[in-house]
Amino acid sequence: MNEGFAVFDANDALIVGHYIKGIDYNRIAIMTDKVNVGWLMIPKHKQITDGYELDFIKQQRSYLWLIALITMVLVILITLPLARHLAEPIKKIILGMHKLTQGDYQQHVDVKRKDELGELSRDFNELALTLYENDSARKRWLANISHELRTPVAILRGELEAILDGVRALEKQNIESANDEVKHLQHLIDDLHLLTSADIGGMHYRKQSLDVGLWLESEVPKYTSYLAAANIKLELEKQSGEFIAFVDPTRLCQLFENIMNNCIKYSIANLVKLSWAVITHDQQKYLQITVEDNGVGVAEHHLPHLFESLYRVENSRNRQTGGSGLGLSICSHIVSAHQGNIKAAKAKLGGLAVIIELPLE
Repeated sequence: MNEGFAVFDANDALIVGHYIKGIDYNRIAIMTDKVNVGWLMIPKHKQITDGYELDFIKQQRSYLWLIALITMVLVILITLPLARHLAEPIKKIILGMHKLTQGDYQQHVDVKRKDELGELSRDFNELALTLYENDSARKRWLANISHELRTPVAILRGELEAILDGVRALEKQNIESANDEVKHLQHLIDDLHLLTSADIGGMHYRKQSLDVGLWLESEVPKYTSYLAAANIKLELEKQSGEFIAFVDPTRLCQLFENIMNNCIKYSIANLVKLSWAVITHDQQKYLQITVEDNGVGVAEHHLPHLFESLYRVENSRNRQTGGSGLGLSICSHIVSAHQGNIKAAKAKLGGLAVIIELPLE
C-alpha cells in the first residue's frame, strides 16, 4: 500500500487514512476553538515523484533558461553602448598622450561631455596648449639668442678682419667702433645672465619696509635729469599719504631705470608722466604706479607680449636703437618677486603705459 495521509484524534488513535510505521511524517495539529482535537500526518517525500512535481521542475527549468537568455541579451545591449561611451574618450586621451610623449604638442581631444572624462579632456587640451606654447617660446628664445649674439660678433669680426687685412687703418676711431660692439655684446650677456638668474631664483633681494611714495619722490630729480638729456619732460602726479610696502630699493631702482630707458629708446616721446595711487583687489591694497608717454605707442596685439624675453615690436622697437629686448622681461621678474603685477596698456597721453602694482602692508 502506498504511503498516504492519515488523521489521528487527540489520543493518537487512527481515524482515517493509512499510517505506515517506519516512514517519516509531518505532524500537523488540528485545532478547534484553540483546542487540539487531532493530528494530520503527511508523509515526508525523500525524492520527487514522477507526477506533477517533475513537470513543474521541468517548466521552471525552461523558464530559467529563457530568463537567462533574455538577461544576457539585455546585458549585451546595455553594456556595449556603455562600454563604448566610456572607452572611446579614454582611447582618444591615451592616443593624444602618446603623441605628447613623442613631442607632438598640437593635440586636441574633442570630448563634449559634462562628466569627469569631459573635465579630463579639457585639462588635457590645456596641458597640450601649454606645452606647445612653452616649446614655441623655447625655440623662439634660442633663435633670438643666437641672432642677438651672432650680430655683434659678426660686426666685430668684420671690423677686426678689415683692420688685419689692411682695408681699415689701425686707428683709434676704428678701435672704438669695435669696442662699442664689445660693450653691446657684454651688455647683452649681462642681461641674459640676470634674466637667467631670475628664472632659476638666483636674483637676491634685500627687502625692507619702505614708503614707496616717498622713495619715488626722492628719485624724481634723477629721472628728470636722465630724461631731459633725451629732450623728454617728466611730469609727476602723486597721491598724498603713506605707502608702506616690503620691497628691495635696489631692485626698484633697476625696475624704474629699465622703464625710463625703454621710454628714451623706443617711445619717440617728449613727455613722460609718472603717477601713483592706491587701489584695492580682493581686499588687498596695492600701490599702482603708472609710467606713460605720449610717443608712438604699441599696437594692441603686441601689448601682452612686451614682457617676453627678446620680444620687439617692428619699426618702433628695433636693434638699431641698441636695446636687447630684455629690459621689460627683467622688470616683470622684479615685480613678480615682490608679489606684484605689471602690465602694458594704451596710455591716456597716446603712447605706451606701463602699470605696476605693489602690495602694501
